[in-house]
Amino acid sequence: MPESQAELQKEVISPTPTAEIAVIVMDEKGGVFVGRVQEGIDKDKLSVPISRIQPFEPLADAARRTVLEWSGIDTEPQTTLFVLQSIHPEEGIHRVVIFLFSQRVKRVSHGGDSFWQDVRKLGEIQDELTEIAVDGFDKFSIVLKGMRNTKVQVLDAGPKQA
Repeated sequence: MPESQAELQKEVISPTPTAEIAVIVMDEKGGVFVGRVQEGIDKDKLSVPISRIQPFEPLADAARRTVLEWSGIDTEPQTTLFVLQSIHPEEGIHRVVIFLFSQRVKRVSHGGDSFWQDVRKLGEIQDELTEIAVDGFDKFSIVLKGMRNTKVQVLDAGPKQA
């Protein structure tokens, strides 16, 4: 058993973190897209579309590609939300995940184990979600609350005085 961080790092299989893109896709009804992970540490769990960023690939392009590969859905990335990391030294995994928000442009096709989940009912599937998806949706709820509060403040500001 390693006693120091340096000894632990020597045991890590891949010391270089992977840069990944995760996309929260929301439709006009307030549903978010989730699907089953097909391989890797999170196999068979539910997640938002996520994949490694390719060399020299802009984030918006990585987001579009990832969602299309996962689901056949065309999206338009809107904004970068936040960055998360997942570190599992015992398995040689260090993931740096950049979350983007995207709106659905056109549903081409999706099937299998993927679906739209009402954002207000994510708790119903929480036990099936990946660690990254749970953390991402938790932080996304904070963003949504902030957006709602900002709109309320603007509406409550009243008419401007001359």
